[in-house]
Amino acid sequence: MADASLIEPLAPVRHTKFEDGYAILTGSSFVVLGLVLLKSAGLATGGVAGLALLASNFSTFPPGVLFTLLNIPFFLFAAEAMGRAAVTKAIVANLIIALF
Repeated sequence: MADASLIEPLAPVRHTKFEDGYAILTGSSFVVLGLVLLKSAGLATGGVAGLALLASNFSTFPPGVLFTLLNIPFFLFAAEAMGRAAVTKAIVANLIIALF
């Protein structure tokens, strides 16, 4: 068995902008698909997505728009904790969800 002090940690791998964009688009697509399936089945889930689905039953806004609006406070918290780049990516993903 190797001594843990002799193992060097791997250097972090940076993603390209294309990879980031592809991941955001793919992830947003899965969220939209999940929201559509849950809404059509009359079901809800927990968290912000569940609140958005529940609120969409009582308002004229679609769940995607409500999902984005309900996430605004979390963007503000994340800006402090995770940095501007992460928040920018999260906002882009939420705007894609709101468009669908």
